[in-house]
Amino acid sequence: MDKNMDMGRVEKEKFIVKQEMLVSIIVPVYNVEKVLERCLDSVKSQTYQMIEVLLIDDGSTDNSGKICDRYAAADQRFKVYHLKNSGVSNARNFGLENFNGEYLTFVDSDDVVSKYLIEHLLMAAIESGTLLATCHSINFRYDTDIKIEEAVDTKIKQIKLKDYRYTNYEAHFVAWGVLYHRSFVREIRFCTDLFVGEDTFFFAEVINLAGIVVDVDEPLYYHIVYNVSLSQGCFDDKKYTEIITWKRICDLFKNIDGLYESCRVALSLRCVLGIKRALNDRVLNIKLYENMFQTLMENYNYFISSNIRIKDKGVGTLFCIFNKLFKIYYLFKQSRNLKTACIITIYDPVPNYGNRLQNYAVEQVLKYLGLKVITLTFEKNMLDLKMKIKYVTNRLSGYRLGKRKFFWKYDVPKLYKFNCFNCRYLNPHHISSNEDLVVTNADYFILGSDQVWNPDFFKYGIMRESLFLLKDVKIEKKVCFSPSFGVDNLAKEWELVFQKYLQLIPHISVREEAGAKIVKNLTGKKAAVLIDPTMMLDADEWTKIAKPPKGINLEIPYILTYFIGDVGKRVEEDLGKWTGKYNLNVYKLNDKSQQKIYVSGPREFISLISKAELIMTDSFHACVFSFLFKKPFLVYSREGNESSMMSRMETFLKKFDLERKYVDSGLENDLFECEYSTGFERLNIERQKALSFLKRSMGMQEQTE
Repeated sequence: MDKNMDMGRVEKEKFIVKQEMLVSIIVPVYNVEKVLERCLDSVKSQTYQMIEVLLIDDGSTDNSGKICDRYAAADQRFKVYHLKNSGVSNARNFGLENFNGEYLTFVDSDDVVSKYLIEHLLMAAIESGTLLATCHSINFRYDTDIKIEEAVDTKIKQIKLKDYRYTNYEAHFVAWGVLYHRSFVREIRFCTDLFVGEDTFFFAEVINLAGIVVDVDEPLYYHIVYNVSLSQGCFDDKKYTEIITWKRICDLFKNIDGLYESCRVALSLRCVLGIKRALNDRVLNIKLYENMFQTLMENYNYFISSNIRIKDKGVGTLFCIFNKLFKIYYLFKQSRNLKTACIITIYDPVPNYGNRLQNYAVEQVLKYLGLKVITLTFEKNMLDLKMKIKYVTNRLSGYRLGKRKFFWKYDVPKLYKFNCFNCRYLNPHHISSNEDLVVTNADYFILGSDQVWNPDFFKYGIMRESLFLLKDVKIEKKVCFSPSFGVDNLAKEWELVFQKYLQLIPHISVREEAGAKIVKNLTGKKAAVLIDPTMMLDADEWTKIAKPPKGINLEIPYILTYFIGDVGKRVEEDLGKWTGKYNLNVYKLNDKSQQKIYVSGPREFISLISKAELIMTDSFHACVFSFLFKKPFLVYSREGNESSMMSRMETFLKKFDLERKYVDSGLENDLFECEYSTGFERLNIERQKALSFLKRSMGMQEQTE
């Protein structure tokens, strides 16, 4: 059969009469009561009538669900499923689990389709033998009338995967306007971590599997464009997932030369559009901005040699040539409108990896949201001028002050690395009284993370109770980011205090379920349970600040141990067994006998975990970073330490499908297994949940689907 075929020559009448093949139409629905009937009427009027319509009500809060019920009651071909709101990707995936047709297609609930959509796509698929057909679309603004095109004799074209180009007229970029044979969607699902481009990647995975597609050169789909939709408006972190989408598509087709080149052109064009939007925005995370510039530069040769518009080439070229000037302009523009956030957390004067790294993570998340950030400190700096003089004297002369020789040899060098980390990354600002806090000219005071609501810690400083409950801060400036009580129940003498001041925090989040129960019992409020801030950054972000310990070759395979409590007999037995069996070095992070490892600061801590073959630990944050870097790890119960964190650890392991990593779980666990895909799917959801909470707390616009 020729690649180009005239549909006018096909005997349409015979095809229309013989309607034996069921076609499923999946329609995700969310708060579209004003336009839903228009969409469903166009679906109902299909000339090909052997259809089933799956209406997936994604937790609508308007009358959309009732409208769906009405159509299902009037037409047995319509089926309604009412779900808890979880996003359009999950709604479509639910449809993929429940459809019955030989073929299927997707229709968005605010769009309109031609009455010939199914007929012409199905005819093209069957007559060409490709089993996958696409059509063209017309965009309409939401406030304009839709003009339905009449059916015409239309040419169709078969395109093999090796000849597919995202820069050509026939290219298709979305999940709708496509008829899929059921064999192509048995295993493929929509990515729930993509807010823009999830349907683009879905379609790319399908054509990669199909190997060939037939294009119907006819506008059978009418797409409605809103100024406030996810694909329009200001460029934010959700929009940036379109860049991530095209990077994944590039990886998908990296072995198909021509197609791969067109993917890189498409990726470059998305970066140009993103940069243009960013330059008009009030705030944007500068790292996203730099990433788009870098990606554009990496793909510039493909971009400039493509057949895209001269105007887009010119803008992209200007960005590449003058990228530093544009960055300076953007930073200047951003600084004029930047709001300030002060982090109030436990600024531990003694070395504490989890404490310092969660502080850094909170700062990075707030910068991501377009804020200028400082960390307020009030504890005494153990490495003050007097201590520095003593340390320098010790290093030059070898003189140690009596029994404290271990302190000078091991603890002070570690303190020095922590101090360097604080100054370089945390922008600390010291205050000495509540009055200093009041006069601090900040737009927000961010409380958390760490155990800032643990009354046991209030005794270590007279300011702690006042600061950690934000007693003297205006209500509209109070924001919580995963604070922890550190206990399952508050002592009676503290209940009235917490009840009074928690009532004055508009939006409350906590780090553990136990904390949410305390808040509920005291105030009646439902607190959001958010992940530890260190989990908000991915491995690439942490790698940027990682630094290997001096004098240690991390390329030689090793096991890393990090125990805050006592090292039990079982740990020693397991360690001896595995080091001998697998010929691995052992680095003990909390053992003074390994001085070069013991003096590690936060940056070295990250590096040690990222390079290890196996991590053995009782530390929550060691588990978190093992998970983020996709490293095998084993969790042991903490021994000889009253401050056990197993409750918190169990929550973490359960939430991210890692329970097998606990040595006493009774579950089967391959020692070096690190397949965490299920955990990362859940992590992406938790990250978005935390970002949404922070935006609501600070009055930032949170867009819906």
